Amino acid sequence: MKYNLVISKFGTMKIIFVLLSFFFSLTIISMEPCPDSAEEEWHNCFGSHQYPDGETFSGIWINNTYHKGVIVWQNGDVYVGEIKDQNPEGFGTYLLKSGELYVGEWIRGKRDGYGSNIQPKEGFATDVYVGDFKDNKKDGMGTYSWGDGQKYIGPFRDDKMEGKGKIITYNGIITL
Repeated sequence: MKYNLVISKFGTMKIIFVLLSFFFSLTIISMEPCPDSAEEEWHNCFGSHQYPDGETFSGIWINNTYHKGVIVWQNGDVYVGEIKDQNPEGFGTYLLKSGELYVGEWIRGKRDGYGSNIQPKEGFATDVYVGDFKDNKKDGMGTYSWGDGQKYIGPFRDDKMEGKGKIITYNGIITL
């Protein structure tokens, strides 16, 4: 008998955020709290600040700038991870209000390196890409799985399938 485990797209995202939050909380245990006043220097401390535009940051501050933590934008998007020059940098997770989720590497605020992108579609269908990114686009080797169960394994360039790859369908494997 075959069993299928179905986790809703939002259930999976909640699990990822809980795990990241737990990992992040272990990092900040040894940090001193930031001063009560935003007028003072926030250096090597843990604190939260909400800006006039509605953006909120909670996490580690170094030299009055965020270093690692959680950014919540006014539009509902959330980022958890490393930050440099007020942009995602290093490893992090970005959840858009639409339900789209990216977990992976960042360079200067763009998806760049290895990562996973989960894109909710109609109903319970979800498209998933796991592989290389460059300058915010799928670029390099990767696997794209459609919500209907079909998948493409192969190279990508400039956000498109390119070159020789394999499409796995219900009927077998078709080589491109």
